[in-house]
Amino acid sequence: MTKNGLPIARYDEIASFLTAIPLYTYNQFLELLLFLHFILNGEKLDLNEAFRLTDTKYQLEIGKQQAERAYTAREEQAQHGTYLFEQQMLSLVRQGDVIGLENFLLRTAKTLNVKEGKLAETPLRQAKNLLIGLVVSVGKDAAIPGGMDIEETYQLIDTYTQECEKLQSEDAVKNLQYNMTMDFANRVAMQKSPRTISADTKQCLQYITTHINQPIGVSDVVAHSSHSRSSLLRHFKEETGMSVNDYITLRRMKEAASLLRYTDKSLGEISSYLCFSSQSYFQNVFKKHYGITPLQYRNQRA
Repeated sequence: MTKNGLPIARYDEIASFLTAIPLYTYNQFLELLLFLHFILNGEKLDLNEAFRLTDTKYQLEIGKQQAERAYTAREEQAQHGTYLFEQQMLSLVRQGDVIGLENFLLRTAKTLNVKEGKLAETPLRQAKNLLIGLVVSVGKDAAIPGGMDIEETYQLIDTYTQECEKLQSEDAVKNLQYNMTMDFANRVAMQKSPRTISADTKQCLQYITTHINQPIGVSDVVAHSSHSRSSLLRHFKEETGMSVNDYITLRRMKEAASLLRYTDKSLGEISSYLCFSSQSYFQNVFKKHYGITPLQYRNQRA
């Protein structure tokens, strides 16, 4: 708005317009361009032909750069030294070992002198690129294998990446990096699922988690499974130690706790979002599960 000389009084109008624009993936956008080209010019183009998506020139260019950098690194004895450190850290996140991870990070911050690769031309961009690479690795290579819900992991990766881009100092990025790593470890510790759970049961757990704000029940989970109702209920109980309904309630309680802690949504909004029949029923279930009321939970973690 500043660049285009637009008055601040039009902020809400412009924001409303921009947020109403449909979101497209990169490939969807390219397909849309091809469609418009066909409508306007009557010419059908192939995606790869039009945009050279499989052009191999970059392989040659990167190969040249890699050879030059490898030669320089050997001459200067400047090799990357973060792999073992990263593997130790990922292992602790995967185990949900919060205390061990905190001690490890604080100890290595004081004693470990590692050489990080050059990912950008400025120190701030370098720090941001390192964090973005790390959050993806922590999420996919540690949190998910450690039992964290897949969709929640990807959402958290997105959230930390977006938050990282807002920051304006290296110190702020480093602080976010520490908090990100500890956050994933804490979530793994809370949600860690037994490794003995079968693929079918994991699929059911994933279905429940991704539909927790919908009025699902046992019949919906059965319909999503390849098992009969009796077989599913038996295997689910054997592998998780709880019934399907109890697990649905557990996931709703975890989601409610997260909303109470990290948002200012009212109890009525949370109750409705999680498909409880009434706010009072939601409060009773929450108190039975956590031993305190939703408001007490929110106030203790404020």
